[in-house]
Amino acid sequence: MHDYMIVFWLAVIVIMGVAEALTTGIITIWFMAGAFLA
Repeated sequence: MHDYMIVFWLAVIVIMGVAEALTTGIITIWFMAGAFLA
């Protein structure tokens, strides 16, 4: 009965991946905006 632990860790990995992708996207947008305005 360890299925819930597997689901929990999969959810954590997915959330971490999404958060990292969003952070990278925000940084990229800031760089693009900075280059555009400079």
